[in-house]
This record gives sequence, structure tokens and C-alpha cells, in this order.
Amino acid sequence: MGDCQRVLGIDLGIASCGWGVIEVRDKAGSIFAKDGKPAVGVRCFDAPLVYKTGKPKDAQRRSARGQRRVIRRRRQRMNAIRDLLHRNGILPDAKDDALARSAWKFRRSYSPAPTR
Repeated sequence: MGDCQRVLGIDLGIASCGWGVIEVRDKAGSIFAKDGKPAVGVRCFDAPLVYKTGKPKDAQRRSARGQRRVIRRRRQRMNAIRDLLHRNGILPDAKDDALARSAWKFRRSYSPAPTR
């Protein structure tokens, strides 16, 4: 048993948790037995679902978290654009409302002149 290793495997699901221990010898595994009983098991429990709809209970929270991520990423992109325009002298300042205040002036001053 000197060159034998025990490996614990765990399987986590939304309504169960399973586990097993194997002994590994020379790339061949066998189920570890303690007192003649295999070291495997599972625990089942009720899934966290809404009774009437069958949807996960955390669906609303997950949706709100996704929306917060979208808003945060949009804000980061706008800040990056604002800083880039300010560093290149196109935007007078890099405040949060700089693009909103000067959007039409920006369009007017940097759009190509109409050609005839």
C-alpha cells in the first residue's frame, strides 16, 4: 500500500451531492473499501425551484446581476471613449456629461463639409 494513492471525487448538482473514493495503483483504479463497504455515497435534496412555475428561485436575482454587468460595462466603455477624446484634444473635458453637453457641437465641428 506504499505506492497507492486515494482520490476523492465529488459531484455537485442542484438537487444532489455525490462522492466516491478510489485507490489508484499503476494507472488502474479500484473503489476503496473500508470495513468491506465501498466508500461512495450520494445525498439528495429538494431542488431550489419555484413550486408553481418550475423555474429556479434565483432567476430574478441572476437576471438583475446580468443587467448590472451590462450597465457597468457600458459605463466603462463610455469612460474609455471620453478619456480618449479628451487626451486627443477633441473633447474639452473628461467629465461624465461631457459627451452629452457637446454632442451636437462635436458633430458639427468634426463632420465633413458638404460638397456640391
